[in-house]
Amino acid sequence: MELNDSVTKYYADVIRRDLKSEIVALSKASLMQNLDGEFDARNIPMKNLDKPNDDKDAVTKNYGDRKTKINDKRDDNILKRDSDGLYVLSLIRNGHYKFDNK
Repeated sequence: MELNDSVTKYYADVIRRDLKSEIVALSKASLMQNLDGEFDARNIPMKNLDKPNDDKDAVTKNYGDRKTKINDKRDDNILKRDSDGLYVLSLIRNGHYKFDNK
């Protein structure tokens, strides 16, 4: 084995190791497709979503909130935001919302 052969092998090993690291990093940040052809976001935040064209398209939280037309200020509203900002069923007692969880 000559010196040039060992240097070339070393660089090939370094490149292969770096490439494997990049593949692992990309797979962690990518959508995975299952055997049925469906994609799983695996809790990866999705950004820069466009307006939906199909019933199954993903939408932003703001778009969903606008389309549901839930008004937290109305007394007759059966949904109210909880401390996490999620809509939950609520009950009205004495003109005030009382959540079931208490």
